[in-house]
Amino acid sequence: TFKNRPKTYHNISLFRQIGRNLIIPGGTRTIDATGKLVMPGGIDPHTHFELEMMGAKTADDFYKGTRAAIAGGTTCVIDFVLPQKGQSLLEAYNNWREKADSKVCCDYALHVGVTWWSPAVKKEMQQLTTEQYGVNSFKMFMAYKDAWMLDDYDLYCAMEACAELRALPQVHAENGNIIARNTEKLLAKGVTGPEGHQLSRDEEVEGEAVNRACVIANQANSPLYIVHMMSKSAVRFLQLARGKQRQPLFGETLAATVGTDGSHYRNACFRHAAAHVLSPPLRPDPDTPRAMCEALADDHLQLIGSDNCTFHEKDKELGKDNFAKIPNGVNGVEDRMAVLWQNAVNTGIMDPCRFVAVTSSNAAKIFNLWPAKGRVAVNSDADLVIWDPKLERTISAATHKHAVNFNIFEGQHVVGSPQYVIVNGRVCLDDGELRVVEGKAHYISLRLHPHSERTISRTQTGVHAENGNIIARNTEKLLAKGVTGPEGHQLSRDEEVEGEAVNRACVIANQANSPLYIVHMMSKSAVRFLQLARGKQRQPLFGETLAATVGTDGSHYRNACFRHAAAHVLSPPLRPDPDTPRAMCEALADDHLQLIGSDNCTFHEKDKELGKDNFAKIPNGVNGVEDRMAVLWQNAVNTGIMDPCRFVAVTSSNAAKIFNLWPAKGRVAVNSDADLVIWDPKLERTISAATHKHAVNFNIFEGQHVVGSPQYVIVNGRVCLDDGELRVVEGFGKFLKTPVDSPTVYGETNNHHEEVQHRPDYLDTPTRVTNGSTPSPGMDKHT
Repeated sequence: TFKNRPKTYHNISLFRQIGRNLIIPGGTRTIDATGKLVMPGGIDPHTHFELEMMGAKTADDFYKGTRAAIAGGTTCVIDFVLPQKGQSLLEAYNNWREKADSKVCCDYALHVGVTWWSPAVKKEMQQLTTEQYGVNSFKMFMAYKDAWMLDDYDLYCAMEACAELRALPQVHAENGNIIARNTEKLLAKGVTGPEGHQLSRDEEVEGEAVNRACVIANQANSPLYIVHMMSKSAVRFLQLARGKQRQPLFGETLAATVGTDGSHYRNACFRHAAAHVLSPPLRPDPDTPRAMCEALADDHLQLIGSDNCTFHEKDKELGKDNFAKIPNGVNGVEDRMAVLWQNAVNTGIMDPCRFVAVTSSNAAKIFNLWPAKGRVAVNSDADLVIWDPKLERTISAATHKHAVNFNIFEGQHVVGSPQYVIVNGRVCLDDGELRVVEGKAHYISLRLHPHSERTISRTQTGVHAENGNIIARNTEKLLAKGVTGPEGHQLSRDEEVEGEAVNRACVIANQANSPLYIVHMMSKSAVRFLQLARGKQRQPLFGETLAATVGTDGSHYRNACFRHAAAHVLSPPLRPDPDTPRAMCEALADDHLQLIGSDNCTFHEKDKELGKDNFAKIPNGVNGVEDRMAVLWQNAVNTGIMDPCRFVAVTSSNAAKIFNLWPAKGRVAVNSDADLVIWDPKLERTISAATHKHAVNFNIFEGQHVVGSPQYVIVNGRVCLDDGELRVVEGFGKFLKTPVDSPTVYGETNNHHEEVQHRPDYLDTPTRVTNGSTPSPGMDKHT
């Protein structure tokens, strides 16, 4: 977050307070994050520490590996337990825990590999998913023939077992049989150097396996997570499969993929070339790194890992005369975040919100670490990165924290790195100085994604929160005193009356074990009570404010002109406190409120005059549906309170998710409705009743100058606002049903197979087409 966004206070490993004007205990250290970005600690979903493979053992153990992770901004890693053929999965798991628990500097979790198949393996998978072991994902290999590879039959069985358990299957997608045959042919031709590794497993070999893995997962009715996708072909096949898949597909790429390419395999120095060997290999196409950055930005891929699997030079030399014997693996856990920032954010491909999603929050959601990890929020783990977007450094093996003397990103200049890293409330990177403690962190148990056991459909409750009895009595007293004008409307229902009703509504909802949506929240008091309730509520609370609230205030009720004052009457009323509009913008930006509506309810002047002698008879309502977005942009985005991603969330995507219109509405994606806005952030105009499209001759935002408005609006594929010219057709729209059981509200679905419980509802925040970030509870802003 930028310097004008909330401060955080953490203690005893959890965030305790987030906001402005915090009460900080004496002696608490304060870090000035002015000009920096405050974000959740990175989560690396793919590491290999202390792994034995191909006759060698990785150089980075759990101490050195997690130390390097922290240096780069990662505060949690998920490592892989990889049993040998025939080895008990439980035995292998226990071995990994024994290696890791006393060494880790940051929290860690474990995936478990399924490297052979039998009924005993299936039984152990079930045991591993219990609370005692805390595993919710299993990895299968389609490569490494005669080592870890499963054939399609066993792979199918393993995926079916995952589906039954509600665990997430992962695959290494390469055609192992083709690789084995290509390797034989290349060696027979005398191709023995590292270039042979790349030649034996080209893009086609990866793409075929991605397609096959997706088919098998679909037959098993299982979701699927494909690790370390390294090529444009692989991404293309994943995208094709998504159009047919019954369950979610997740794609991961690596820091190596976005930070370098396969040209290194032809380097004359064996040490240099072999140091880049990993599987699937880096691709020779120089456009691949940018394409993978775009795939991450556009949500074709959801995560970036490191696949950190480092070997000493002497170990790489095991394959000096036979590329097939070079231990596979590269560094990346330390430089993952900086390399992606340099290649995706600094180039304009990706925005910071999406950066946080693919480096942290998406992994937290997919592997069920959310909401403890992957977010900065009260009661989440105090894992925090203060990122300096201007910090310059040159990556080098001479300065990195890995146990090897080679770095595949050697000499790359990056702008943007962590300045401070806080792990479980402890400052472990302190203005560039690393201060870690071996064995200080914990193993994190990964919970399964729960089955839905209910048979009833569920909706949610929306309330207008004001105390009607108090308002009625206040109205009687005011009229008796001769207060009949529009100012009486405001006096009869002040902030306290709204705040009490918000509190009461939350209590009733909690007693009913029901979620709650509070409409048109108009005051700081109302927001404060909503925030207090969130700490106790068993179900989600959503808050909405209005364009009127952020664009004007209650001073208008005392205007001498009845027409003017009455035109501003709505309930709850606009507040006299001139700080309210900014406070409500901040509440939207900080996720204390999740949506902005218009409550558009316009009346002609003659109708408002029904209450000329009695404010209680003034029809309640104002305009807002036309100016809602421009007014918020002017007051929140142009002032630096809110970023454009959050603007999209509160004006569009959050509503789509809460009311179960997602993914048809609220996103720009294949198969979503063709509703699109091309927004010109520099378009200037002055709001006026003389030019607006409402049926009334008054506008509560009259005379306000806004910078930022739509230039084109496309509705259901038809251009309805064409460079400022309105071209609408009466009756062109359609009624939309809003299905019950919103996954955003209830966290699970009933019959909507494309949105199962463990599919994150946030995986759509690309840069060039902005779908916005997502709120909590159940949603989050990512920064």
